[in-house]
Amino acid sequence: MQPLTTADPRSVDRYRVLGRLGAGGMGRVLLALAPDGGLVAVKLVHQQFADDDRFRRRFRTEVAAACSVDGAWTAAVVDAGPAAPVPWLATAYVPGPTLDSAVRRFGPLGEDVVLGLAAGLTAALREIHRAGLIHRDLKPGNVLLAADGPRVIDFGITRAVEESRGVTATGFVIGSPGFAAPEHVQGRELTIAADVFSLGATLFFAATGREPFREASTAATLFRLVHGEADLQLLPSRLRAVIGACLAKEPEQRPTTERLLGLIGVQPARGAWLPQPLRDLIRRQGADAAALRAAAHPPRPTLIAPVPSPRRRSPRRGLWTGAAVALALVTGTAGVALTGVPGGLGRTTAEATTGTTTPGATTTPPVADERPVTRPSLEQMTVPMGLIGTWSGTVVPDGSGGTPQAIRITLVDGAHGERVGRLTTTRTGCTVDLVLRSVRVGRITVEPDGDDCGTGTSTVLELRDGQVRHRSSDPLWEGTLRRVPG
Repeated sequence: MQPLTTADPRSVDRYRVLGRLGAGGMGRVLLALAPDGGLVAVKLVHQQFADDDRFRRRFRTEVAAACSVDGAWTAAVVDAGPAAPVPWLATAYVPGPTLDSAVRRFGPLGEDVVLGLAAGLTAALREIHRAGLIHRDLKPGNVLLAADGPRVIDFGITRAVEESRGVTATGFVIGSPGFAAPEHVQGRELTIAADVFSLGATLFFAATGREPFREASTAATLFRLVHGEADLQLLPSRLRAVIGACLAKEPEQRPTTERLLGLIGVQPARGAWLPQPLRDLIRRQGADAAALRAAAHPPRPTLIAPVPSPRRRSPRRGLWTGAAVALALVTGTAGVALTGVPGGLGRTTAEATTGTTTPGATTTPPVADERPVTRPSLEQMTVPMGLIGTWSGTVVPDGSGGTPQAIRITLVDGAHGERVGRLTTTRTGCTVDLVLRSVRVGRITVEPDGDDCGTGTSTVLELRDGQVRHRSSDPLWEGTLRRVPG
């Protein structure tokens, strides 16, 4: 983490900038605070690209595809500004060093660690390719080592930069040329097999601390990459077959990601998969980011009384009539309650702070054993941007003993108590509007505004690695939803 410079913006669109994460050939990366209190990494492209119409057109297309990538092994794209004066891309913030910096600081990774890394990166490429993208610049600097596994970053932007620079005409290669596929260096048409070659070169570096085709000059490195071979004898035995297959010179000779996962033969890394020094570094990075977030977004202590079951709502749709919500606005040692009452009456924020009361309004004291807890203020309780869009998937009833049900949920921007989405069950065609009940970082709770289509009276939707985890109550339905492109 680096402090901001005078040249760095203090905000990018709706995101408040907290620090600088790094910079590269495409732009700079900033740590920023999202409106929902979460942390994101915002990449601002260099001004030269902002002035290029070709870049903007391709950037818009590539980002739209990147938003649909399963984020289990990538830093999920959550927002973008392709039409902004300086285009930007926001991804989920993942504490952890790049593979490049980790190896240069701590040395090569062990054989078992590299195998787990290989499985995770291969799974990431599989999902990137399913979205119709080619990464085009996979290298150690575009791999993050997180506490719970590796992440691929910077997909969905490289092609826009290449076309802006006229790469296909000049043979120019972005980033470190020693990790590009031979056909990329030669200016030939790229397929997803180019990413597999780059994966092999990246894994070679992880296992040995050396670039597989490195020579004294860039020209010599590129010549060896196209015409020479990597020294596979430097690799541990279990990695030779995997990396050797990836580094085949001709694209059609390289394995697909599915076949490569079979060759690797292990599951992607999870849990405490890294050596202790790296785990300590990740922990420190996470703590530093959390401290910046806390300083920029201090908690507001409130008292929240329980919200009655949605089945006890008034017949009036779209209003939380009958719900009792006590909000203590703490100023020094004094506290004032703001309470919603039947009929939609209640004290406004201004009335609460001045001590005046709306005629006919009543107050409901908090439950006796209720303790102060941290909650977002009402004006902050809006749908997180990463959740906005259409999601579909299959949910399974309690205990997996019933018939699974395919659902489709569309979420829009909206505030606490408003209709923010619609759920449709594709089997029965039942459709119900969804009302926003509560918000946490990357997670919302919604209620059906009317008949619940049998899919639960209260549903938690949580953005997790580019997908939405669905869990409802009364009855319980669980499942994972994927973003619907477009």
